[in-house]
Amino acid sequence: MLNKTPEHILAANRAWKARNVWWVSEYKRRWRARYPEKDRCHELVRAAVRRGDLVRPTRCQSCGARGRTQAHHQSYQAPLDVQFLCDDCHAQRHPGRH
Repeated sequence: MLNKTPEHILAANRAWKARNVWWVSEYKRRWRARYPEKDRCHELVRAAVRRGDLVRPTRCQSCGARGRTQAHHQSYQAPLDVQFLCDDCHAQRHPGRH
């Protein structure tokens, strides 16, 4: 039986990315070219988190679940106006994508 724990899945994903470095970088390059506004906003959030201007909470701001959170933009017109959500809540905001 396959081990499907979150830690195992994360390790398997990292191993796959390590074996497919060219494909991953090509995919990212194409995504950035296709969605420059989203890429700019994502980078602004990453930089703000690194500087400490934005603090990534350890709880989802929608349901309160503990764990890693993702920044969700309601609008890319306000790049730093984000809500930090868990995977499940973020997927609900983007039906059909996950």
